[in-house]
Amino acid sequence: MRKDIMSMDEFKIKDEIYLSKRLKKALAGVISRTITLVEAPTGYGKTVAVREFCKSVNMPVKWVNIYDGDPQHAWNTLCRGLFCNSTSAQRFLRWPFPWDEIQRAHFADELAQMLTEENILIVLDDFHQIQSEQTSEFFRFLVKEFPDRIHIIIISQKSVFKDEEFLLATGKLNRIDTEDLRLSREDFHKYLGMYQLDISEEETEQIYEKSEGWISMIYVSVLNYRRMGRSDLSADMEHLVDRVAYATCSKQTQYLLSYLALLQDFTKEQADFFNGGEDSEPMLQELMNNHSFFGKYPDTGEYHFHTIFKDCIYHHFERLSLSERCIRYERLAEYLIQTGEYHEALRWYEKAGNYEGMLRTLELFETVCSRDEDMELIKRCYDDCPKILFEDYPLCLVLFMWRFYNYGEDERLAECRLLFEQLMKQIKLAREDKDYLWKAYYVFLSQSSFNDLDQMKYYMKKAAAIEAEDLPKVDRDIPRTFGIPSVFHMFYTGGNGKDVIKKLEEQFEEYRNYGIRVYDGIIDIAEAEYWYYTGDFEQAEIFCHRALRKCQSNQLLSYTINIQYLNAHLAYMRGDFEEVKRILEEMRAMVIREKSEKSSLTYTVDMCEAFFHEHIGYPDHLAEWIREKGRPPKEILPQAYPYAMMIKTAICLHDEKFAEVLSMEEEILSMVRKYSNQLTVGNIYLILACAAASLGRIEEAKEYIRKAVALVEFAPVMLFAKYSEWLVRPLQELLEENEGYKLIMAACRKFSTVHKNAKNQRYTGIFPMLTKRENDIALLALDGFTNKQIAAQLFISENTVKSSMKNIFTKLGINSRRDLLRIAQMGAGGSFV
Repeated sequence: MRKDIMSMDEFKIKDEIYLSKRLKKALAGVISRTITLVEAPTGYGKTVAVREFCKSVNMPVKWVNIYDGDPQHAWNTLCRGLFCNSTSAQRFLRWPFPWDEIQRAHFADELAQMLTEENILIVLDDFHQIQSEQTSEFFRFLVKEFPDRIHIIIISQKSVFKDEEFLLATGKLNRIDTEDLRLSREDFHKYLGMYQLDISEEETEQIYEKSEGWISMIYVSVLNYRRMGRSDLSADMEHLVDRVAYATCSKQTQYLLSYLALLQDFTKEQADFFNGGEDSEPMLQELMNNHSFFGKYPDTGEYHFHTIFKDCIYHHFERLSLSERCIRYERLAEYLIQTGEYHEALRWYEKAGNYEGMLRTLELFETVCSRDEDMELIKRCYDDCPKILFEDYPLCLVLFMWRFYNYGEDERLAECRLLFEQLMKQIKLAREDKDYLWKAYYVFLSQSSFNDLDQMKYYMKKAAAIEAEDLPKVDRDIPRTFGIPSVFHMFYTGGNGKDVIKKLEEQFEEYRNYGIRVYDGIIDIAEAEYWYYTGDFEQAEIFCHRALRKCQSNQLLSYTINIQYLNAHLAYMRGDFEEVKRILEEMRAMVIREKSEKSSLTYTVDMCEAFFHEHIGYPDHLAEWIREKGRPPKEILPQAYPYAMMIKTAICLHDEKFAEVLSMEEEILSMVRKYSNQLTVGNIYLILACAAASLGRIEEAKEYIRKAVALVEFAPVMLFAKYSEWLVRPLQELLEENEGYKLIMAACRKFSTVHKNAKNQRYTGIFPMLTKRENDIALLALDGFTNKQIAAQLFISENTVKSSMKNIFTKLGINSRRDLLRIAQMGAGGSFV
């Protein structure tokens, strides 16, 4: 329901605020348009005018201050403002700024529930700081989704929308620009009348000419006249602000400002902290009384600087000596540590050159590689830190080891290990402290012994033999699978796989003896994968169910993804492609719910989906990074690179880029060698064999198959089966060499039948990968329901239906409901007419 605002004539002018009739009229358009763009350079009173307008509206106002070029900060502020501290807010805070349609749809659904009773007004101040095609498009999306239920004001120094003329013509956009904000001569005289100044006509004209109607210039000129008793036409804006806003402050207030210059909005408690714990109220009140470049938000109680004054006090900050500036950097870092913002504290300690502060902060982290960690800053900290400091902070060396392992920084890791071992021989510590450090070190060595179960067991025994207190949880944000969607693709060392399972049982029985139960379920996953690769799908399904119960009870998301990925394979072999789709959707939903849209596990789900997309024949639905050349994205942990490269190479094969696949052999194998796994490398050899066979190079293909068999033997027949359409001829010739290929040929025939059935499935409810909601909407549309009727049946908004129909058409490459009906008819045995 729309609520009216007060008439513009009811705007109450107080203090030094003045709104011209022209500006009031322009602001009146906010309520009759979905979006208002207030565009002008700094100093034209954009923010002040909008704030004054917001005081008169009868609806909730969500104000988002944008301070820098990081869209994430703006996104977090928006989510907190809209959803407060609800579950929705916490979920959205784990997202990056929503670039894609799926995220936007989730956000729109949540927002629609909030808008059932009243409209809201969203203000984005200084939007130009994060302005890009993607950020603009997100708010363009909101305008289209909620044209009558939200009002958005974007305050910016530059144009925001490419289709601005279209938005104006269709009545969706209200534009307020420099001319609306600039004061006319008549306005200027009225403005001066507020101060009752005795200024001559000549001086009045000179001030106006100099200001060119720029409100901030007029304001500081008036303040200067009131305080100096004369105008100063020679002074520019910067000098006038310094004279009337900064120089009039007491020395004590100026001293406090030298600390506050590093902040944007702040609370009184923060000001007290930077005031040495003393009451800062007198100084804050002095600033409030002196001028309008400093204010307080009535809703949050936070104080804020106008950009012009902020620049002024920062110029004074920059004039301080380096040592004085560093004191303030360190003080800010100390405050951030108190509030648990360790990443930010690290940045300010680095700026101060305080490496001891950085090491002290690192020891406070609860994780060794969170998703928002600045890897370059961590590496600089280690490289530039005087090594003698590690004598006081030896635990930091172990924390660096974890990070360098997760970053794939082998040289730094080796140097760090050597330094730690040398240091532990030299430094004098209490016995219990040394035991704690050695235990932390051996736990790291155990859990980082990737793909080597003997090493894992050896180091864990050494750690368990040391009687020391429990270690802090240091890998909260690192998936225990490192984002690899298969246990066998982590630990397989050849043979029929039973050796892997036996070693895992021994290893994790040791872990359970030490009270470590986070790996419960991994044995069942390994068993399930073993039976799947040998072709016993019934046994595989039994172990999948066992593993899922254990992993869900321990909230092991990464292992749950492994199980669901295997369940999708089993459903595929049953021909239940609807179940495949459901499982993949559930996997992505789990990651978004528990982690974020851009966590390393998101890329794991991309890899899982790619297997089915490539075999079904819908390459357009692959994640963009999979098609791109070169190394995988930085969010993918290095340990998962081999699997990612395997998937990327398989996609090239399905794209029939056979020569390109063969040319990539050395590059691919060199990239996967670092964290190689025999099953992964064997898979890559099979892809190379497929490419060679497709080019008629059968002998070369046979050699690649022999290399794969040398690595994995004949037992994992399903590894060979998924490439059956390419490998038939070389496999037939290889039968003469070894009867073991008969097992592979039998599996290939079975997989080929399933694969043909999958490619014949054309109905939209199965593939392409429509979401569950899109599928429900498509079915109702086929039954002839209108958008309004569909919305009523599914309890969603009509705008959501319209948006979803557009997504359905885009995914299916169609333009109308008639085309949708044709696809459905074809899936039911019909054909295009």
